[in-house]
Amino acid sequence: MNNSESNAIDASPAAGWFCGYTPVEILDAAGMTPVRITGERASSGVADSLMHTNICPYVKACLESAAGGKLDFLKGAVFTNGCDAQRRLYDVWRSVVPSVPAFLLAVPRRADDASARAFAARLAEFREWAEATFATQISDDRLRESIRSYAKLREALSGMDGMRETGEIDMPGSRAMEIYLAAQKMSPGAALDMLEKEVAAAKARAAAGSAAKGPRLLLAGNMTDDPELARIFESYGATVVSDALCAGSRFSSTATPDPDAPPLEALARAYLRKSPCPRMVDADDYASRLVRKVEETKPDGVVFHILKFCDAHLYDLPFIRESLRRAGVRALIIEGDYTTGSGQLATRAQAFLETI
Repeated sequence: MNNSESNAIDASPAAGWFCGYTPVEILDAAGMTPVRITGERASSGVADSLMHTNICPYVKACLESAAGGKLDFLKGAVFTNGCDAQRRLYDVWRSVVPSVPAFLLAVPRRADDASARAFAARLAEFREWAEATFATQISDDRLRESIRSYAKLREALSGMDGMRETGEIDMPGSRAMEIYLAAQKMSPGAALDMLEKEVAAAKARAAAGSAAKGPRLLLAGNMTDDPELARIFESYGATVVSDALCAGSRFSSTATPDPDAPPLEALARAYLRKSPCPRMVDADDYASRLVRKVEETKPDGVVFHILKFCDAHLYDLPFIRESLRRAGVRALIIEGDYTTGSGQLATRAQAFLETI
């Protein structure tokens, strides 16, 4: 994907978002194109002068983009309290990009009824901010329409994932990552049209018998949004058949909100019960969910990619490693800095695949 976010989105006004717990339906209902922000992979040092050096490289990459003026096209930006690094990004953002209004959404850490009610109240504040910022009114009917549109998109993305896992379509994991990233930077209708064309072409390739063979891999981790990571493993004959990534299948894991419930309450419950990141569950729960994913997709190996200084994921790492060992699946743990580092990674990828 191009580092310039504005090249990857619709022509309509754009609002940026960073965390998978951001209900993009509210932005869509406000007439905006919700654009998931990815950052600069080459550092100019600006972010290091504004934030602590030992902080999430994804957050610093986003700050690099903002400080360089590459996010000035946004009409607003939504942050969450998902981690301290993102909370700090919100603080710095208001000084670096004062022309782009910012909103901080408080997301509960539990998924029980009390948390859902609290989150619905925060979503009401989010809707009020969007109405004031984008000079519009978000009726319940418009919100329900956006909910239906995103439900169709997520269902189609999940269907694509299922067909990848079974081999019904011939789609490299790197291309699937590109599709997921593009879908999170355009309107749900445009994303669905793009996805249907991609799946149709992948079905035709599979019917022609061109599906790739070789070790099947599950790619897991946190904010991994560079298709080059999957492409490196594919260059050695592997097939990335599934993922458990923030910018991948966790986006499509949000359940369809209850159409009979008030829309904000329905959104709150749906988002809190999506496939969780470690911030939302304890280490044993997160590791056991990953093992279940392994049991469902039956990969030959797991590549777990974690960004440096991501405390939530790194704290869980010993549990994840041991759980995968007990499940009998080989795993490669990669700690990255939001750059591909293709030379060293290629060596590790080749050595890992030789052990499978």
